[in-house]
Amino acid sequence: MSAQPKTPAGLPVKSPDRFFIGGKWEKPAGKATLDVISPVTEEVVITFPEASPADVDKAVAAATAERLTSRLSSTMPYNVRSAAMIKRAASANADPMSLIRVRYQHTNKGSSP
Repeated sequence: MSAQPKTPAGLPVKSPDRFFIGGKWEKPAGKATLDVISPVTEEVVITFPEASPADVDKAVAAATAERLTSRLSSTMPYNVRSAAMIKRAASANADPMSLIRVRYQHTNKGSSP
């Protein structure tokens, strides 16, 4: 694998051997993996860890805690929510506009960035 893998939104996959849970990269609880296979070449493109029930529970707990403590809300005006997301993305060392594009694609609210 010569190029760094990317998500469909063009965001780089920084650690394909870990899960991004609670704002940080975490090692999986188990050792099982899943292969992503190219439909064109039928070659393995990348291998990711398979989430165990413990990994899922940890991710759900982190997401629930974030939702309960987050000031981001779907009732906020789009521009206010976008500004908050850009700030969070910068602190996570991500491309802020990519994060906004992903959010826009999923919510289809507001004007296109």
